[in-house]
Amino acid sequence: MKFLPTLLVLSVLSAATLLNGCSVLGGISGSDKPVTTFVLSPEFSKADKLTGQTPLPYALVLAPVRSNSFDNREFLVFAKQDNTRGTYQYAQWSEKPSRRLDELIFSTLEHSNVYQTLAPLSADVVAQHLLVSELLEFYHDATNSPGLVTIKMRFSVYDQTQHALLARQTFTTQHGLDQFNAQGAAKAFNVAVGQQLYQLTKWLGDWQPKSN
Repeated sequence: MKFLPTLLVLSVLSAATLLNGCSVLGGISGSDKPVTTFVLSPEFSKADKLTGQTPLPYALVLAPVRSNSFDNREFLVFAKQDNTRGTYQYAQWSEKPSRRLDELIFSTLEHSNVYQTLAPLSADVVAQHLLVSELLEFYHDATNSPGLVTIKMRFSVYDQTQHALLARQTFTTQHGLDQFNAQGAAKAFNVAVGQQLYQLTKWLGDWQPKSN
């Protein structure tokens, strides 16, 4: 199966060094194995295409994505049994998932035109609303072959003038692997993060805060 073009790989393994699912998860010894670096790049299905809309008449600032989860690591994380975690030895992200999600959430909301004004929390912008994003789970569930990836995030919108919580929602998105290895996991993460961003954007667009 050909990889979708949106799966970005910074260093490519030769056919001779491709690791199968058991090898990747089992931890092959040896220092000559090349590390493949993947860039988390959302893929949207035709049904999940984000289109422009009339923006909400508010300014929204985005706090950096928070995470205290073990899953928020540069090396891809897997679970071979319930309530366990491990990391791929030779497959890593270009940056921690929370940092990459900062960029993806901002660019997706900017493109979808949900809010009239959008800015990072560090910007000197007076905004009525604050979006706090928390990464709770981000791993390859390998309890069955080839498994699936799970992304779980919690989003909270606060009124900064009233210092009050306006709305909160948690989304869990999953996508199955088409092959039991790091490439299959990375490609599945791209689809699952696209679903996560779509759900966030749709939720913000459907939710209509009351005017002050």
